[in-house]
Amino acid sequence: MRTATRRTVVPAAAGLTGLCAAVLLSPAGTGAARAEACDEERDTVVVTDEDEVAEVLATAAPGTVVVVDTGGLTGEVRVEGDCAPGAATGEAPAGSIETAFLTGYSLEDNSPPGTRSTSSGRSAGGTGTYADPITLAVGYAGGDEFPRGTVFYVPLVRAYFVVEDRCGACSDPTSAADYTVDLWVGSDPDDSCMYAITGPHTVVRDAGPGWVVESRPDELGADCRLFGETPTPA
Repeated sequence: MRTATRRTVVPAAAGLTGLCAAVLLSPAGTGAARAEACDEERDTVVVTDEDEVAEVLATAAPGTVVVVDTGGLTGEVRVEGDCAPGAATGEAPAGSIETAFLTGYSLEDNSPPGTRSTSSGRSAGGTGTYADPITLAVGYAGGDEFPRGTVFYVPLVRAYFVVEDRCGACSDPTSAADYTVDLWVGSDPDDSCMYAITGPHTVVRDAGPGWVVESRPDELGADCRLFGETPTPA
C-alpha cells in the first residue's frame, strides 16, 4: 500500500503529443496544416468535443486524419498503423475507453519501503498479460473507487493491470482526467519510469482479452518503453 505524492506535469497540447504516429499542432484558434496521410484517399474526421478525442482515435482506421478543434486544443493527427487495405478490421476487444491520470509507485517508495506489500495481501507484480496483470492501486476515500479485481489496459505501456492495492493521493480531485490510478513499476531507483508515465492518459477499464501486450523480460522500472495512447487489438 502506498500514500502517493502527486507529481504535476504539463503534457504538450493537453496530452495530444504521442497519441498517434504523426501530430501537427498549431496555436489554439489558428487552425492547422493538413497532416501527411499514408493514403491520400483516407477519411478526414473533425472532432470539436475534447471528451471525444480518445474514442475517435481508438476507433479510426489507420491513415485517417483526425482534425481536433476544441478551442484550446487544435491540431491534426494521422492515426498510426498499417495502411494496407483491410488492415483495420474486426471488432475491438471489450472495455470502456476513458482518461485516467496515471502515477507510478515502486519497490523503493512502497509502504513499507523495499517490499511488495499491498492492501489486498497479494505481492505486487505481474507480467502485464491478461492472465497475469500488473498490480494497480486506486483511491479509497469513502470506499474503494474501483472493486478489487477490476482489470485495466494501458496503451501507453501496452500492458494489463488489476486493482490489488490502495493509493492515498489517488482520491485527490483532478480536472485533467476522470480519475487517478497508480501503476506498480517494480524497482525504479531514480523514479525515471514513474515520471515518464505520470499524467493524463488513455486507459481501457474493465478490459477484456485481446488488446496488444508488449512482452517485457523485466518490470516497468527497468523497461519503460512507451507506445502512445491508441488502444490496439492484438
